[in-house]
Amino acid sequence: PDHNPYNDSGLVSQYIRSIFQDSKGNLWFGPAGQSVVRYDEKTLKYYSRKEFFHSNDSTSQDYSISVHAIAEDKKSNIWFGTDQGAIKYDGKTFRRYTEKNGLSNTKVGRKSILIDKSGNIWVGTHGGIFRYNPSADSTDGRCFSLFNLLPAINVKGIMEDNTGNIWFASEGNGVFRYDGKAINNITGKEGLGDNYAGGMAQDKTGSFWFTMKGGICRYDGKTFTEFTTKDGLGGIEFWGIYIEQS
Repeated sequence: PDHNPYNDSGLVSQYIRSIFQDSKGNLWFGPAGQSVVRYDEKTLKYYSRKEFFHSNDSTSQDYSISVHAIAEDKKSNIWFGTDQGAIKYDGKTFRRYTEKNGLSNTKVGRKSILIDKSGNIWVGTHGGIFRYNPSADSTDGRCFSLFNLLPAINVKGIMEDNTGNIWFASEGNGVFRYDGKAINNITGKEGLGDNYAGGMAQDKTGSFWFTMKGGICRYDGKTFTEFTTKDGLGGIEFWGIYIEQS
């Protein structure tokens, strides 16, 4: 019943938007234009759109949806960020959160769900950052609220650094750092390329790396260093960055 209509080769898909390994060792894949796939080291489980989105709507709109972000909270719930809101999987059923739950914008950005070290759940959308309040979560409860310290930015990623600061990457507005009290915005004028950030990572030295249109950028807390094709990069579009563990 969970046949993959896009690919009969036994693979998940030719185009994967997100990959995540949960605490049980399961691998979750977000194929472009589909719902989600889980691999338990034995079989691939394709969840139907009806099951995943909890919708009887069989229009073509569902077929254009992709999962852009996957994360796991402290209670082992798996969270998915899609073009139609956030979805929580408790191990048995999927539940979708949309406007009625407080998400005034339901287009969740790539890598834009974060469960921080304190267990707080952050969801970044094309219209700002939202935080989840589990105590307000009921059948139709408004359990998401807008994080008012930030403008209605188009969020492309969220990251927590090794000192507990939360970083938000945006399209067109640089990156924002939240230290628990105030927001600091780092933009193109301060060296962040052309003011676009689509991926973030922190290395062992504490330096930050950002992807941007045309290359990548390193920030050591004081100085920005940009790397482009002139420095040997093999392209101009970078959708993510990962620090190798050694």
